[in-house]
Amino acid sequence: MVGGVVSFSAPQKRGGGVGGFLGVLLILVIAAGLVAVGGYFYARSVYTQPGPATPDGKPRIVMIEPGDSAPAIAKTLKQAGAINDEFQFKLAVRAAETIWKPAPLPGAPAKKTDKIVIKTGEFAVPSSASLEQVIAVLSTAKPIQYTVVVPEGLTSAVILKMLTDGEWEQWHAAGQPADPNARTLRLAGKAPAQAPEEGSLLPGDYQVLRGDTVESVIKRMAKAQDDLMSSLWEKRKADLPITSQAEAITLASIVEKETGVPAERPLVAAAFITRLKDHIRLQADSTNLYGKDRGANAGLAMTKAENDAASPYNTYQNDGLPPTAICNPGKDAIVAVLNPPDSKAIYFVADGVTGGHKFAETLAEHEKNVASLARLRAGERALANATKKAGEAFAKSNAPAVPAPPAPQATSTPAAKSSTAPAVTAKPSPSATPTAAPTTPAPKPAPTTPPVAPKPSPAPSATPTPPAIP
Repeated sequence: MVGGVVSFSAPQKRGGGVGGFLGVLLILVIAAGLVAVGGYFYARSVYTQPGPATPDGKPRIVMIEPGDSAPAIAKTLKQAGAINDEFQFKLAVRAAETIWKPAPLPGAPAKKTDKIVIKTGEFAVPSSASLEQVIAVLSTAKPIQYTVVVPEGLTSAVILKMLTDGEWEQWHAAGQPADPNARTLRLAGKAPAQAPEEGSLLPGDYQVLRGDTVESVIKRMAKAQDDLMSSLWEKRKADLPITSQAEAITLASIVEKETGVPAERPLVAAAFITRLKDHIRLQADSTNLYGKDRGANAGLAMTKAENDAASPYNTYQNDGLPPTAICNPGKDAIVAVLNPPDSKAIYFVADGVTGGHKFAETLAEHEKNVASLARLRAGERALANATKKAGEAFAKSNAPAVPAPPAPQATSTPAAKSSTAPAVTAKPSPSATPTAAPTTPAPKPAPTTPPVAPKPSPAPSATPTPPAIP
């Protein structure tokens, strides 16, 4: 108050109202950023840190079934011990799609997509694999493959049984040794009620995955045969006595069964092609065997009565080809039939030594080859009989001697009492007294080494008997 007058000064304005809010906001933003950065690095460490280790250091095998959802996949991995937490795995998959791309595996495609697609199949997850590695394995690695091996020359019924009952080994690259601890696979699903048509399946090696079915492999083999025939048929040799792909497969099946030597297939095919052109019967035992029991006992020889029996597959009695193929031939036999070499040989008989055949252009030459085989077989039989007798003699000479039973000992028999003579003890009977056997020289010891049986010769393949010269 000045001079009785009261004066009031204006209130001072508080500065920084807006500035204080911004300061607080900035602090919050910085704090949130620090939390985000910390969370990022923490999440990144969880994403890349090693996972559970296996006791032996070997990979874990996990099976992802078709149609599995993300929770189901996470549960499978957790049960297999490949991850520690199911929720972390599901978050890691989302993060891999939005923030981090999983590092590609060696040999995997370098292209990355925004969508992580978990494959189905059987996978080997490395021991101590991180979530990043687990996701990379399931999305970019190839599932574990197994190899179904179907040899050439089998009937469709035998192939079907193989696929149904067979246990197939894990695939390994050519030239690499098989893993003795490799897993095996049995195809899933039921076998078709009826075997596929004879000759409709292409033998070979087929890669399969766990979960593949018998029917799916049958379909693949049939498609492979169709594709092969479509390709080879257009490149066939001109003037062949074959009018359809089915006839080509039928003749190829006979070639496949007539020789087990790959190098002979073209010569056998050429001989049969020449016979068909010259209207000479094929006279192949393999067709008769198939007609007998559909190849169930294909290794057995035919008797003359069986060769004389009427059958649509009897190529000794019928002209031309049998009504169907007798097995499923391989690619080489089909190629040999569609592109046979130029050859005048129309006869062939087993050589009895190599498992192959001797080929002839004339009947006289063929008969010499047959006689040579007969002499070889007779010598083998004689040697086998001699070896058998020598073995029996060896076994007899080395048999342990059976000791003779001991002679019965003499017993004393008291004499009857007499009023006039004292009791006399009876002497042993002369028959009870052992006599020395005549001494004979000991037999000369037999050799200590048993006789060696001769190495069996390969069984001859079915051979056409010489046909009558037209």
